Amino acid sequence: MHFSANEYCALFGTYSEHIAIEEKIRKEFFSKIESAINYSGG
Repeated sequence: MHFSANEYCALFGTYSEHIAIEEKIRKEFFSKIESAINYSGG
């Protein structure tokens, strides 16, 4: 199964360890992950 960067980050956000991260930091963290995935070709 393949996920888009956005879908992967949405899934990643369902893990309790990531939900517990303060929202501002979590949004930046996911944004950087999404950018890295897209930079690598998706």
